[in-house]
Amino acid sequence: MFDRRDLLKGAGLAAAATALNPTKALALDTVTLPFAGQTHAQALHLPAQLQLAEAEDSVRREQRAASMAHHEAHHELNARASALQQLTTRLALAEQEIRLTRKAWQLGETSLQERLLSEQRYAEIARQHGSARIAYQWAIARFNQAQGVTP
Repeated sequence: MFDRRDLLKGAGLAAAATALNPTKALALDTVTLPFAGQTHAQALHLPAQLQLAEAEDSVRREQRAASMAHHEAHHELNARASALQQLTTRLALAEQEIRLTRKAWQLGETSLQERLLSEQRYAEIARQHGSARIAYQWAIARFNQAQGVTP
């Protein structure tokens, strides 16, 4: 059987052991001795290190996703701008065609069927141009959102 004074002396607490009187009770109920110091400390830090690694991995994943979203939004914006530019050119040509077709019909040089076909082509190109303008505006909004700009 060990005496508390012997345990305190072994733990490097000789001053506390000499002050201990066998008639007085020691206020310590338990004595913690640091056996296997570094291994024990590593085991205590392991959950925190695991949480840190998971958080860093999550941050890297979010950064990669944000970078990919920005790249895709930029690509979509360029594609929509190109499509809108092409449709704008086609719309200008269709406007010129319809103006000439109307004038030719008024002069009696073309039939009503040709005029109506020209009107139909113009209406289809105008509809496509309107849709392309809306898609371009949506692409601008997505690009701004990917950059962090809020409306």
